[in-house]
Amino acid sequence: MGPGTSFQPVLGDSTIEDTSQVEKVVFVSGKFYYDLVKEREQRGMKDRMALVRIEELSPFPKNELKKEIEKYQQASEFVWCQEEPQNAGAYAFMSPRLNQLIPEGKVSFLVK
Repeated sequence: MGPGTSFQPVLGDSTIEDTSQVEKVVFVSGKFYYDLVKEREQRGMKDRMALVRIEELSPFPKNELKKEIEKYQQASEFVWCQEEPQNAGAYAFMSPRLNQLIPEGKVSFLVK
């Protein structure tokens, strides 16, 4: 951390210019984010898929995530994505918490 910087528990997708075009919002934590950025570019989905990094799982950044979710009212799908299998990683922790924030019928959970 350099002078004048601060830790952010949630990092929104700064590459998205028009949030109304976003169809899918993917929440991710850790270095797996960089793999997803590369894959998004290769598939030509830069304007249709937002990647939101959750840098602090606990305490759960509820208010910060609410603000991010509100940016993507037109999105039809919100996804938690992790590199680990479902029975490992943060899936069990994130699933019930994200389900409370995301509009009904718009959430799914993926694991690699």
